Amino acid sequence: MIRQVKRALTTSAFVTATFLTATSASGHAGHHDHLARRGTLGVALAGDPKGVKVAAIVDARSASVFKLRVGDVITAVDGTPPGSPGALGSRVARLDAGAKATLAYIRDGKQHSVSGRLAARPIESFANGTVTLGEVPFEGGYLREILATPKGGANGPVLFLIQGFTCASVETTSPDASHARLIEGLLARGVSTYRIEKPQVGDSRGGADCANIGFKTEVAAFQAGYRALREKHGVAPERVIILGHSLGGLEAPLLAASGPSPRGVAVYGTVLRNWFDYMIDIVKVQPFIASGLDPVEGEEIGERLRPALERIMLRGESPPSVAASSPELAKLMRENLEWDGADHLYGRHYTYFREMAATRLAAAWKDTNSRVLSVYGEADFEAIDDQDHRLIADIANFYRPGSARFVLLPRTSHGMRLEGTPSEARERVKAAAAGQAVPPAPFNTEIVDLFGDWIASVMSAPPLSSAN
Repeated sequence: MIRQVKRALTTSAFVTATFLTATSASGHAGHHDHLARRGTLGVALAGDPKGVKVAAIVDARSASVFKLRVGDVITAVDGTPPGSPGALGSRVARLDAGAKATLAYIRDGKQHSVSGRLAARPIESFANGTVTLGEVPFEGGYLREILATPKGGANGPVLFLIQGFTCASVETTSPDASHARLIEGLLARGVSTYRIEKPQVGDSRGGADCANIGFKTEVAAFQAGYRALREKHGVAPERVIILGHSLGGLEAPLLAASGPSPRGVAVYGTVLRNWFDYMIDIVKVQPFIASGLDPVEGEEIGERLRPALERIMLRGESPPSVAASSPELAKLMRENLEWDGADHLYGRHYTYFREMAATRLAAAWKDTNSRVLSVYGEADFEAIDDQDHRLIADIANFYRPGSARFVLLPRTSHGMRLEGTPSEARERVKAAAAGQAVPPAPFNTEIVDLFGDWIASVMSAPPLSSAN
């Protein structure tokens, strides 16, 4: 989901990795005709006043092409400033392996320039299973699909993991990445995992770019994946569990409601409230609960931004037209909504937010004829609080008594890491914002058991779709 950045809320969610991984059916990249592998710098990136800093080396082989080291500050790529870490990560992620690039960077106060050809992304692997890459036709292009199966094959339940808000690749960045740990743990329990990239993300080619599509198109892309899982891979809906993480928790019930009903639907770190209201809370509430910034100041900024968000999200006006009507709103949008001066907020086209605001989520949960698990981490500042998660379970139980469960995970963040109690996690955010070195929090292994046990219980009970 979105974290309001300008007011000093920084976490690992804003460190962009250009190290991305995958394999193919034959164990080699480029096995499929339409989707060649993309390139990588092999580093994780963070913001810096002079450019984009190399925060970590995550693939030494790839990073050595450009002789990159931790602490280097990239100032240009092919003569163009890198922009934000996310912008540079997205730019590199669009280049094929073997593409030539020239990087200018500062090291120890000295300027360096190195040219080379991008290495291919390393291969994603799991000790408890194998990964198969495929492709799904979508709107004139192809979406990359990733199926991780136990060594005996996809004979048991299959988890369709739907990712969050950004246009970053769903392929895991390292063996310790939260989704990688979850997938690995579920593979050990005989559960396969299916993922699909958004349009033009990762290896995906053709069609509209993720940053420029609306919410409806993104949902349609996941529906194409769900259809491929059933028809191409032969996985019956009764074997499918959909897990929506973050904004994926909005899309999970929409897929389930459109049918056919999966066996179960789980969400983690999501919202039920209208997206317009959530955007207001990002500005008004999130800075206070996440890093202890002045709540009165947050309230004031949120209310001053409300007219702009109403016009963009509820009336369909474009950000430039709103900005043109008020220099104050233009300034607030740049400072608090990451407005790019054109049609994008937080890196997504404004129609994306408008279509989300028009989506009725309670109705989707009403029509989700599946067993439901709604999970909130105690230190999840992105999702604001546990109220929406409790309501999701309550709504499902209202229409299908006894079918849904709410779980509160202590000390757990939006990224499924053990960040501590809310106050402890808040201190970590404040320390990171102050430039202090904050060691990464460990993955909460209880999540594997929570989802694994729930999937086992759902699979042992009759499908709701057959009972009604």
